[in-house]
Amino acid sequence: MFKKVGIAVTLLILLMIFAGGDYGLVRMYQLSGSLNEMRQEVDLLRIKNVDLRTEKQLLLESESFRKLIATEKYGMVSKGTILCRLVQ
Repeated sequence: MFKKVGIAVTLLILLMIFAGGDYGLVRMYQLSGSLNEMRQEVDLLRIKNVDLRTEKQLLLESESFRKLIATEKYGMVSKGTILCRLVQ
């Protein structure tokens, strides 16, 4: 009788250790999925950071690039340019 209770208690303790709490297998599996998502997000942010640094360098060095961004991104026009808008 005591042997069965001892085995049941041992199994219950092992179940609590491996399946529950912060260090349980289920929790570890969930955290590994979150970790992979965060790594992908970090990779995308690194790529975006490189793009922004490149754009910053071009803005600092190139007058033509500044004009291009001003017209395309902000809708500005140069002095003496005639703006035609098409209404549909």
